[in-house]
Amino acid sequence: MYGYPGFQSLAAFQQFVGFVDALAWGPGGDTIASVGKGPDKTVNLTDLNSGLVINSFLFSQDIGVGTNEIAFSADGTRLYYGDGTVVHNVPSVATPTPTPSPTHTPTPTPQPTVTLNLTVSLGARPAQGQIFRVLLSQAGIVRQDTLAAAGPGGVLSISGILPGQYDLWVKHPQSLAGAQALVTLSAPTTDVTLSALLLGDANDTNVVNIADFSILAAAFGTSSDQPGYDARADFTGDSSVNISDFSILAANFGLNGVPPPAGGTGAPEMRVMETIPPELASARLRFLTNNGSVSTRVGAAFSVTLAAGNSTVGQGSVISLLDGAEVHLTFDPTLLQVDEALAGLTPGTTLPTVLKNVYDNSAGTVDFAAGTLNAAAQGQFTLVTIRFRALASTGSGVTLVQASSAPYYESLLTLDGAAITPTLTPLSVKIR
Repeated sequence: MYGYPGFQSLAAFQQFVGFVDALAWGPGGDTIASVGKGPDKTVNLTDLNSGLVINSFLFSQDIGVGTNEIAFSADGTRLYYGDGTVVHNVPSVATPTPTPSPTHTPTPTPQPTVTLNLTVSLGARPAQGQIFRVLLSQAGIVRQDTLAAAGPGGVLSISGILPGQYDLWVKHPQSLAGAQALVTLSAPTTDVTLSALLLGDANDTNVVNIADFSILAAAFGTSSDQPGYDARADFTGDSSVNISDFSILAANFGLNGVPPPAGGTGAPEMRVMETIPPELASARLRFLTNNGSVSTRVGAAFSVTLAAGNSTVGQGSVISLLDGAEVHLTFDPTLLQVDEALAGLTPGTTLPTVLKNVYDNSAGTVDFAAGTLNAAAQGQFTLVTIRFRALASTGSGVTLVQASSAPYYESLLTLDGAAITPTLTPLSVKIR
């Protein structure tokens, strides 16, 4: 027989595993095949590492009389008689995988979180019940973005915040955004009080401009039970749009809030997109000069009229209607100055409510805005007349008076809460 160092005879193996007719060692040395003495000639494959029978099968034919030896083929796939005759093809056998011992995974200790009690106010308007957006950021990256309703005393309770140092950004849909930097939040609660948020931002764009005035003008004189009422312009929260709301808007006109950190804006889900009526779409801004240019000499003063609207009806257009106009201009202060001695800026009379009328000769800027709380202005009209004085020659070139491109300083024309940004052809000034 084919033996193994630990089993030198059939009798010795019989004492270890039971009575057998024949046995053989697998080529890997870790499997043994044993043939029982019964008439069915059952073959057991036993794993020597575990001592377990890993497979059993019947010979395809009887072992011959007097044959007491079997052997594996070199690759372990067949069993042979001792005389070399194939007895059986051995089924593929997978070595049993021992069951791993269970391991203990420690349960992590929950990290404590902070509840932020943030007190906010809206000036004369009660904050309780109002919705605010709160952004918590670190290094300009928003970590938490929450819409929260203010409770008694204007307190916003925001929970589930990881301890740490944050920049806070807060906005109400009708206010300019406020902020507080480098606030340390410690468990279990941290109390913070924010400065009052300024109202007047009816369209929730974080700036108070002529578009907000237009929303107010369209709803002016209405109450919540009347057609035309627009809660966005009701800054006092008294269910009516009146002179008190206009006063709030006028006081904060031209201001903008703190810009949001990366990943956040005002509160777009609260905004209402306005449809542009054709009477607004046809409106224009333009300088009333010959061919859009002025020629003058050093030391001379000259006036430029800026007109709004459109009274010339072209194909597919209508005569314009406007309830507000806002313009922001830039010029080179080394070549031009607004002439303070000659009344600098003179508003037109068509839009009688002047909301902004300033210039800065150091920065080279003009900012003007006006509107009406009554009937909209029809057709083209004088918005403002600007008196300049030439300071130095432009040589062979020209200098421009043009619309500003700075953030929050876009020129606008409005009607019933809708707004457009018109294209303004620059004024070319030649100074000899």
